[in-house]
Amino acid sequence: MARVGNAQVRRIAALAGELYDLDYDIGGDALWHRAEDHVRQAHQLLRFGTYTDRVGRRLHAATGELGMCAGWLAFDAARHAQARRSYTEALTLSRIADDPWLEFHALVSMSMQCVATDRPRDALVLAQAAERLLRRRPHPLLAAVAAMRQARAYAKLGDPAGMRAAMDRAWTAFEARGDTAESAPEWTRFLDDAELAGNEGMCENDLGRLARASALLGRACGEQRDGMTRNLSLYTVRLARVALAAGDAERAVRLGETALGLAVDRVASTRIVTELRELRDELSARAVAAPRLAALVA
Repeated sequence: MARVGNAQVRRIAALAGELYDLDYDIGGDALWHRAEDHVRQAHQLLRFGTYTDRVGRRLHAATGELGMCAGWLAFDAARHAQARRSYTEALTLSRIADDPWLEFHALVSMSMQCVATDRPRDALVLAQAAERLLRRRPHPLLAAVAAMRQARAYAKLGDPAGMRAAMDRAWTAFEARGDTAESAPEWTRFLDDAELAGNEGMCENDLGRLARASALLGRACGEQRDGMTRNLSLYTVRLARVALAAGDAERAVRLGETALGLAVDRVASTRIVTELRELRDELSARAVAAPRLAALVA
């Protein structure tokens, strides 16, 4: 195989950014296979290419970040075993490349997956480990991500004081970012006021504080940027479920159908479809009619 240079490394790095752009708009179901193909090709370069030590470190790091993207897309497609393998492989590559930000990315992503799979104690430990890595290479946006992942774990553990302290750290770090966003890794582009509000809203929901959860999730929906269709659909269905829990079935149906419309028209995300089905079942248990949601395949 031909010698590998910086041009090939830059191309691998650019692929992750392109996939993230598509993911924000259409979700992971339609993309994770493509990402896996790109990761396999990058590993071929690692195994059979020739390169200098310096290029090799960059190639390992770029392959790891591409693998993190593939893991995220698999997570959105509810392929948790595949996502876990991708994250673990990227963690290994981070050590080979001596890249603390790649290691950080793997740890916070594993933390998020642990919350989704009902392992909040593991989620907290992973997010705390990620936060410690920032002593070596600090960055406010990364600090905000680590803190918000801890907040969700604390909420799942039923610790409102821990949640509040972590969310305060997340907001403080985010607001201190200044012009450092330009130096942040590509994958942090998802983080904005809407995402922080949505994360805090889910924390409040986990703690059973529905009025606060509704206000924050409403903000997350209202402040979504153009092109963030998947997140808009996700937070809309979550807002619908909070509305139903608070006793407003009519609003829950209206919001659920809005989320369904976004998902059907633009997004292929098993995460969203799963939450829509859960909303459908919750409505059915209360004998609330929602014909469009009822048509979802079980």
